[in-house]
Amino acid sequence: MESAIELGLQDAYLERARAVYATRREHMLGLLAQLLPPQVRFTAPRGGFYVWLELPPGADTVAMAAQAEAAGVRYRPGPIFSCDQQFGNCLRLCFTFHDPQRLTRGVTRLSTVLHSHLAPTGPRPVSLREG
Repeated sequence: MESAIELGLQDAYLERARAVYATRREHMLGLLAQLLPPQVRFTAPRGGFYVWLELPPGADTVAMAAQAEAAGVRYRPGPIFSCDQQFGNCLRLCFTFHDPQRLTRGVTRLSTVLHSHLAPTGPRPVSLREG
């Protein structure tokens, strides 16, 4: 019996997966630009499954995680990506495992949490698009 790789099936799968992930990525980026508090910055990934958000200095994404979860949304706080607990004002969001409707609900809920923690000042969120 030949494997999926030997049959060349992975190429078609990867093509479909890339298209789905790209659509979800763009959907999430649009929502973030529209809904986030103005002082939150985010990076549009060139690859991968995640979007990185940077809140103003002093924001505590670890402390906010419980409120976000109570609101029905989860994220990964920045300090778990640092061996010395840096990035306390950052968080990571996944876009690949959720359809557009679920992404809309999640970003809307997260935006509500962030608005409750951050004073409204400055221009709209800035996408640090790469490429």
